Amino acid sequence: MSDWKKATTSGVEWKPEEEKEITGVLKEVKHDVGKFGSTLATLENETRGKVAVWCNSMLADLIKEVPLGNEVKITYHGLVKAKSGTGEYKSYSVDYREVAMKKAGAEEGGPGF
Repeated sequence: MSDWKKATTSGVEWKPEEEKEITGVLKEVKHDVGKFGSTLATLENETRGKVAVWCNSMLADLIKEVPLGNEVKITYHGLVKAKSGTGEYKSYSVDYREVAMKKAGAEEGGPGF
C-alpha cells in the first residue's frame, strides 16, 4: 500500500449571493491563491463541514483581523457603488468570538486549544 494521500479542495464553496450569512470556525487563511492571487479562507461548521470562502480585498482585510480557531460570522450585504462612482464591489461585515471550548480551556488553566 502506498503512503500517498489524495489532495482535496477545502470543501464546499460559499456562494454569498445564495446564502447571505455563514458561520464557522476559522481554520485556515491562504494568500496568493489561484491565477488572480486571491485570499481563500476555510471555515468549518457543524452542518457543512469545511467551507471555502473566496475573499475580495475588503473581505480579506476584515478576515485578517480574526485569529485562527475563533468562530466567525461573515455577512454579505450585496453590491455597493464604489465611492469613485466607477463600478461596484461586494460588501461584507465580519464578526468573531472565541470558541466556547477554547475559552473554557483557557479559564481552567488548560491549553485552551
